[in-house]
Amino acid sequence: MKKETAAKKKKDVINYKIKETVTLETYTIKMLISTGPYSNIQPEITVQANTLDAAYGSVKEHIDMLHKTYFNILEKKPEPKAPVTQIASAPVAKIIGDQEVGYKEIIEGETVAFTAAKTMVLKAVTIDALNYIVERINGSEKLTAEEKSVLVELSEVQKGEIKSV
Repeated sequence: MKKETAAKKKKDVINYKIKETVTLETYTIKMLISTGPYSNIQPEITVQANTLDAAYGSVKEHIDMLHKTYFNILEKKPEPKAPVTQIASAPVAKIIGDQEVGYKEIIEGETVAFTAAKTMVLKAVTIDALNYIVERINGSEKLTAEEKSVLVELSEVQKGEIKSV
């Protein structure tokens, strides 16, 4: 009799069918995002959908965006901002020998490109180097016409100094 009972139970389990249909009411996805050493965030998104694919499809882009935005955010370098302008109150001047030679005053709101070009002109030690710098100044798109004329004038003074040495 024992054999019949065990066989009957096994047969009942095999023939068992789910009569209720399963419906998805909510779908929650939780993710751990490392924002730097020993620091994390854990966003959680819950949606209502009919299928797992529909639920995942509706949150995937948002989860990817969160990961891209916050992953190792403490280690990322800030993006460069607009060029910094400087306001000068004194005219540009250079001492040659015992006399001070002045040029035009610094343009108010001097740009980074102008400052870099001016530095290169003042540091040039050969005529060839100075000619190359003037070529680059004239071809520059970042410098205004007024800045270019000031730099060319400065380079002429610098050429005179180089020749005298």
